[in-house]
Amino acid sequence: MVKFKSAAEEFGVEQLLLPIYYIDVPQMEADQPSDKLMAFVSTIHRVDLRALRLKNETDADHRAMVNSLASRLLKIATETEAEPAEPPSPDGTHITAVPSVEVEDAAGEAGEQADTAGFLEVLAAGEEALPKWGETIEEFSKEMQAINEATEKTTAEMESDQRSGGASFASQLSIANKLARRLGEPAANLTDLAQEYAEQLITIDPAIQTLIRFARESDELRSDENTQDTFRSIQGMAETSRQSMGQIVELANVMEESAGVSRELRRPLRAIQTALRNVSDGQEVMDDWDRQIRDLLED
Repeated sequence: MVKFKSAAEEFGVEQLLLPIYYIDVPQMEADQPSDKLMAFVSTIHRVDLRALRLKNETDADHRAMVNSLASRLLKIATETEAEPAEPPSPDGTHITAVPSVEVEDAAGEAGEQADTAGFLEVLAAGEEALPKWGETIEEFSKEMQAINEATEKTTAEMESDQRSGGASFASQLSIANKLARRLGEPAANLTDLAQEYAEQLITIDPAIQTLIRFARESDELRSDENTQDTFRSIQGMAETSRQSMGQIVELANVMEESAGVSRELRRPLRAIQTALRNVSDGQEVMDDWDRQIRDLLED
């Protein structure tokens, strides 16, 4: 979703994003969803299939919905192809207006495409977000350390309880619930940081994709020392993240396995697991940067 959104914004074809709303998601119903992608989806036209998802495929309403959706997709594709928007070149001479395409939402009402940012705005937003992203990653590491310390302390307490000979299921449960309380604050912090990480990545990706495209189109820009330093820095970030990603995925799996220990412990462990997986999902975007830059510098 992040990669497709970035490409759609870059080429001025955001109307090609057509979300399908399939089942109730409480946060999607909020006035301002805290999740960045949910907030984005809530601002664009989407097909609401919640009332039809349990109907048989041969049902008249289901067939009508499929026909309507197919017609809508064809209309969007036809209008987009009729007025293609060229991406801007590095010198800004090939910037063309984004076609104004109207599509119908699930209720049949017409809506206008949102304004798309110019490439300088995209680059400026990415430039501002990049150092904040680094700070978020550092804070994420601190919270991970706090979680490890709380887990190690609890493990030592359980081992001590067993050595004392007084270990019982009740005493082990008490220690597990103590860990749940210890993990409450870092789990909440980790959740917030994972959300910030995703939001910043959504802002940074279009900027880096734009830089890569400009360098691909301009030999002078590609050979510029500052440009190459920037690209090497991006590759270094991707590699550093890749090295730690294995530990993050492994820890997420451990959290999933441990969630059945106690009801009280389940909540912070699930929150930590979700945050870790949200961060690990971003590695694919970073790997794509690294691949494109490597191909570019090797040309």
